[in-house]
Amino acid sequence: MCVGEAMRFALNSLAVVAGEWLLAHSDPEWLDRYGHRIEESRLPQSQEERQAMAELIGRDGSNLLTDLYAAQAPAWLREILAVEILRSIWVQNDVWVEGQLHWRSHDNLPPGNQFINSPSDPEARYGKKRETRWTGDIRASD
Repeated sequence: MCVGEAMRFALNSLAVVAGEWLLAHSDPEWLDRYGHRIEESRLPQSQEERQAMAELIGRDGSNLLTDLYAAQAPAWLREILAVEILRSIWVQNDVWVEGQLHWRSHDNLPPGNQFINSPSDPEARYGKKRETRWTGDIRASD
C-alpha cells in the first residue's frame, strides 16, 4: 500500500505544479491505477498477485523517477517533497538485479527506524506492542 500511495502522492503533486510535464511523461493507465486510494480491500488476495502488482507499481515509479532525474527534466521537479519521498520509498522497497527491477525481500529491507511506512507522514514508523500494531508515532509504544 505504501508504494502505491507514494506513487499516487507524487502524481497528484506533479499534476498540481507541473501538469503539462506530467502529461508528457505519464502512462494513460496510471489514472486507473493511481486515481484512487490504495487500500487493503482493493489489493489482490493471493500473494502471487500482490507480488505482481508490487512489481508493476515498482516499474511505474521507476519510469517516473527516470524521467524526473533525466538531464532534460526541470531540476526543481526533483525538489518536490512528494518526489523526494517517492525516491526514498523506491530505494527502500525495490532493487535492480541484473537489469531487472525486483521487490526487496524482507531480509533486504532497511532497519525499522529508517523505513518509511507512509508517504503522507515520512516520520511515521511501524510499531507493535503485544498484539497491537500501528503505523505512526513510534513513541506511542511507550
